Amino acid sequence: MKWFVQIVLMVGAGAVGSAAYAWMRPAAPERSDRARNTAERPQESGDSEAWVRRIERLERSLANARTAGGASKTTATPKPPPQRPPTDDTASAPQELGTLPAFVKRLRVDLGEGFGHAAASRLMGHLGTHHDEIADAVALLKTWIAKDPTNADLHCALATAYEAQTAYATPRGPQQGVVWEKAAAAYRRAIELDTNHWQARYGKAFGESMAPEFVGMRPAAIEQFEKLMEIQEAGRAEESHALVYQRLGTLYKDAGNLKRGRAVWARGLERFPKNKALLEIKAISGEDD
Repeated sequence: MKWFVQIVLMVGAGAVGSAAYAWMRPAAPERSDRARNTAERPQESGDSEAWVRRIERLERSLANARTAGGASKTTATPKPPPQRPPTDDTASAPQELGTLPAFVKRLRVDLGEGFGHAAASRLMGHLGTHHDEIADAVALLKTWIAKDPTNADLHCALATAYEAQTAYATPRGPQQGVVWEKAAAAYRRAIELDTNHWQARYGKAFGESMAPEFVGMRPAAIEQFEKLMEIQEAGRAEESHALVYQRLGTLYKDAGNLKRGRAVWARGLERFPKNKALLEIKAISGEDD
């Protein structure tokens, strides 16, 4: 029964990848770039560690090139994950920097700015259209975490990559539940490191909320979303925060407490009066009984 529940969770989490992130999903890179990047990687997923080592060599060369060329004087570059000391095998790498996959550069920027909902959407959207890069993304994030284990953003990004792996690269069956457990563990670790990490709590809560009622995870999801409301209302409003009111109100409605659901939706409209989804929900739900 446990693995069946895990499968159900992951199918729901997969729907998150194709629905909740779709509106922010970036355009896929040009085929020529993708073909070049693929040619520079091992073709078998089991060789992803070798590809990651190549990435690391190129990253060290990139850091050296920036230092030598004074790039930091003209361009503000987000701080990358900690770098290992350069070695002799990077001597000729600067000429190969163009082979570094674009999504890795984008991910480094997102991590430098903070891994929030927009960053998670970009990563999920990219991996959703580049399934062959999912295993490489997971392996790369693991190497970064090994060097910076207390970085909550890295753990949240890894959870997002695991969600993509479950949705797009794992055959339906018990294995989906196994991968979802990895995603949930990464989200939990991110929350342990940063109790107010909005994206980690949202990813975990949404996955739990997609489970069928008989699994009994709705109370945990509701608790997470209530905590998210508390966190986001203590700071600056961001449009992605409206998702919390939408989903929490729906959870209350599905649990038979429509009045409470309407109250949550109304609370969201107070903060986001022009949000189309909340306005549509209000029109559909009707007036209080």
